[in-house]
Amino acid sequence: MKKLSISEATTIVGGNCTQTCTVKYVATGTKACNVVTTCVDKHGKVLSTNSKPAGSLADCNIIVVP
Repeated sequence: MKKLSISEATTIVGGNCTQTCTVKYVATGTKACNVVTTCVDKHGKVLSTNSKPAGSLADCNIIVVP
């Protein structure tokens, strides 16, 4: 039996196998900013969510006043 890739399987089963990912910058308080990536399938079901610290607070529109 041959293993199929996702693109090969969608041609046999029909339809498209699409995954859409969105990236949002989320402020967690006034001193932290996270990048949250959420990926959903073609039916809107969440496949994965990943959160990591953003490069700077300015990404979340947090202005630090010394």
